[in-house]
Amino acid sequence: MNNKISRLLFLFFVSLVFFLMPSISLADEDSDLEAYVKACSYMLKANRDTFSKNSIDKLEKWISDSKKLIENRKALSKKEKGLEDRIQDEIEENFKQRNQTFKIQVNDYIKEEKIHAIFEEALQADRYFYYAIYKACSISTNYYKQTNENGVNFVESVDFAMTYRQTKDDEKKVDEFVNKWVDDNINNKMTDLEKTKLIHDFIVKRNSYNKGDSNDLSNGYSVYSPASILFGKGGVCNAYATLFDIMAKRAGLCSYYATGVIKADGQLHIWNMVKIDDDWYNIDLTWDDPILTSDKKILNEKDFVTYDYFLISDQKISATRSIDKDYKRPSSVNSYNHEFMATKIILEKSQSNISYFYLTKANKRYYFAI
Repeated sequence: MNNKISRLLFLFFVSLVFFLMPSISLADEDSDLEAYVKACSYMLKANRDTFSKNSIDKLEKWISDSKKLIENRKALSKKEKGLEDRIQDEIEENFKQRNQTFKIQVNDYIKEEKIHAIFEEALQADRYFYYAIYKACSISTNYYKQTNENGVNFVESVDFAMTYRQTKDDEKKVDEFVNKWVDDNINNKMTDLEKTKLIHDFIVKRNSYNKGDSNDLSNGYSVYSPASILFGKGGVCNAYATLFDIMAKRAGLCSYYATGVIKADGQLHIWNMVKIDDDWYNIDLTWDDPILTSDKKILNEKDFVTYDYFLISDQKISATRSIDKDYKRPSSVNSYNHEFMATKIILEKSQSNISYFYLTKANKRYYFAI
């Protein structure tokens, strides 16, 4: 490259740097700023005699200030990473203690939305807690007007006011019930399939889908918690899924939560995945409890169990719902070829205008009045 072209390029580049100088130091990512500094340093070194001393001094000052800013940002980033881990650890510890109100000292610069993101991360760390125990939280940030070079406020502390769906006593009752049931009904000679079916059938027979007697409660227990199935009048899909999860794990099975949206009505839904013979399968206990939706009502019969959603593939279960993206979620390629009969719901109307539906299983009909 000849000297004339080099000087022209350097003139253009320096003009661009001076034009962007106020915003680069505040708005650009560190990697972009580092690239500007390296390029500017190289061009300055190769073309020092092109500009006046005043221009070179300004440019060198900008390079020096930018390098200090990059170093400060990297130091702050390391500091904030440690800060974020500490905040999350303290939140999770308060979750474990089921504290209803607690304060976390921050005394550092951090964005309010980052605090909320850390809180969500802490919730997801224990998914049973998230789906069965946690109900709501009010987060209040106590901060000063003082900001750092990125415009982030200095936060003194954060107050949390928690609401739980299940009390510590209820949790203890659930644990005691599950432990005793597994001890009484599961043994090491059983296969994974036998354990899964036994737990599946127990929960489906025990529960009747219940949206709540009042205020999302089922005989005083949250319809989202396993206690509603074991001690209340029944619960919703959260109760099915969380009870299956703790019973399966207590029985030595591998279980994982799956979530999505029902295609027919757009409702959020949760079910389980379970590992059988080294392969993962979907298992939806809510939908294996007989359901009739012709009039948008959900009816269940306690003593009837279906297996339409027992150990099925992602492809098959996707016919009725979308599956939320979750990189930790195992995939299910095939449905399990079990011997349990699938069922069909068929509607009938008698001459007396009383509606019935029946479910077929092994060529037998089971009638229920609507």
